[in-house]
Amino acid sequence: METNHEVINAWAEMIGAIAWPLVVLVLFPFLLKLLHSWVVGYGKEIAFSSGKISLVVKPTEASRPPANATPEEKALRAGEVQNIEASPGKALPADYFFLNHTSFLRPDKQEEFQKRTGIARKHYDIQLIVDSYYRDALQRIEYVEYLLHRAYPHPVQYRRSAKDHFMLKELANGEYVALAKVFLKDAKEPLVLQRYISLWESGPRLDNKVEH
Repeated sequence: METNHEVINAWAEMIGAIAWPLVVLVLFPFLLKLLHSWVVGYGKEIAFSSGKISLVVKPTEASRPPANATPEEKALRAGEVQNIEASPGKALPADYFFLNHTSFLRPDKQEEFQKRTGIARKHYDIQLIVDSYYRDALQRIEYVEYLLHRAYPHPVQYRRSAKDHFMLKELANGEYVALAKVFLKDAKEPLVLQRYISLWESGPRLDNKVEH
């Protein structure tokens, strides 16, 4: 009887040793998401233990919001940026507006484009927009002045439609840095943004994605 009891205990210990790893594997994706939200989003350390297993996770200095972080900064750390609203009367955050662009190549249009420009190089369609993570930010813009490479026939162009994110559509046969002066309805001086216009043959179309 004692031998059977020892066998039963041995089996119980073995099953217990196997069960915990299986439980951890099943719950790992959910634990990982929870840990990321808590540690990265809120800059807190978290500790838990079970039996002989204990774990302490601390945020790195890079992911930990400073002690005096604003709610907006904490939300940015957590990736919850779509509905942030800038505080009125304060300086705009550095990332309040940004430029985004794409490019793509239309092989069937190359002959037409080269005849139009007189340049025997690949001509890429480019789309350049002003964007923001912050709620209603684009509605604060009166107009955008784009400053393109001086080789363009019209290197200075203006856009006034927030509906399409002040989209500029042009052709490019070389890479360069584009500038955009963003004139706000409630500010005297424009914000100046820049974007390096790299050229891809199959970039995504921004005109299919600008409607929010």
